Amino acid sequence: MKNKTIFIITPIGKKGTDTYNKYLAICKDLIEPTVKSVDNDFKVVRADQIAKPGSFVKDILEHIRNSYI
Repeated sequence: MKNKTIFIITPIGKKGTDTYNKYLAICKDLIEPTVKSVDNDFKVVRADQIAKPGSFVKDILEHIRNSYI
């Protein structure tokens, strides 16, 4: 298996807001440790971590299509 990316789609919200902090914590404190306990080679990526210029929606669709999960 080449691609070990797990792409997570959650509400994002503006940085510093309750929504942003809540879902960031869920990702960092729950999802990532759980995934790493199964296979440390997996990389968990949230939509707001995509740092490419251009269409955000296009980037999301690309990650959905190319991610392992």
